[in-house]
Amino acid sequence: VFVLDRNLVVTFAGGGLVAKSAFLPGAYLHRSLRDIVPPVIFAGVASLLQSTFAGEENCFELPYPSGAVFQVCTTPLAEESGSIAEILVIVLEITQRKRAEHAEQAAQQRLQLAIHAANVGLWDWDLQTNRVHYSHEWKLQLGCTDDEVGDSLDEWERRVHPDDLLRARATAAVPA
Repeated sequence: VFVLDRNLVVTFAGGGLVAKSAFLPGAYLHRSLRDIVPPVIFAGVASLLQSTFAGEENCFELPYPSGAVFQVCTTPLAEESGSIAEILVIVLEITQRKRAEHAEQAAQQRLQLAIHAANVGLWDWDLQTNRVHYSHEWKLQLGCTDDEVGDSLDEWERRVHPDDLLRARATAAVPA
């Protein structure tokens, strides 16, 4: 957590980062942000920070040259007169979350590629909403286009032979 004045000088540094041994609030106090962050970072954030003095709240992701990623949110701090002399800047380190999101996206892409390559037809029934997702491959295997099959369980039941429906419901644990 930082508070910056109109010249982007730190007037307060604290919050959760204080608990980290590498963060020393005193090292930031009364210093210009220009002197604290790399020039490429300052160039990217200065206009966003200045726009906060015009009353705009901002929230953005800030990738650092080291590979770390931060979420930065700013809000104006109005004085009793209504003028904005300082802004509050909240910085959260989100590197691990971004890496996890990237890994999840990569895994999803690999799964989709494998499903497509193997021509596996899948369906996924959400018991809370009672909606079913039928994969593109599942629909193709039945000779249907994507828009010919909805998202209800009835879509599956209508395609099961009547002689097999009770046994299929029991196997899928579908109430009769």
